[in-house]
Amino acid sequence: MAKFKLDLDEFHSGSHTGFGILSREGALNLCYHLNLELPELRLKRLNEDLYSDHKGLRFYFRLFGFYDENQEWDLKMVENRSYRSDGESPAAIGLFEESPEAEKNWLPNKEGFNFFLWFDGNKENVSFTLSWEKRLRSCSKIHQAKALSEKEMARINKTIKYTDGL
Repeated sequence: MAKFKLDLDEFHSGSHTGFGILSREGALNLCYHLNLELPELRLKRLNEDLYSDHKGLRFYFRLFGFYDENQEWDLKMVENRSYRSDGESPAAIGLFEESPEAEKNWLPNKEGFNFFLWFDGNKENVSFTLSWEKRLRSCSKIHQAKALSEKEMARINKTIKYTDGL
């Protein structure tokens, strides 16, 4: 009798399209302007956050989102800088050791993106989203918006870990 391994990726195919965003605005102000200038969006702060564990600390990142029932896609946006951390990090050993960081980037990147935005859903339902790059660039509070490569999207999919928000 043949045995089959159940692969959870079959149920959720992950994100296929995403953008790195550079803005000088804070997260709430950026969401406000995106909602104002792109009327099909209604981003709001979600009850869940993303987290990342690093060197004994857990870092939390604000998550914003919008779900469109008609188009069957889910848009998520995360601020790339943690707003708090918990846990215990190893104590400094020597006189010149640095104290552990209280903040951390969710995804380090050379472009300096301080927000990441991506679409969850079936590939067929999110394939239209490449047209969003032009829309995001037209927003007055965004200085740079760039579609992420497949490698960068794989990194996002691998890094997504949800927790209850504050």
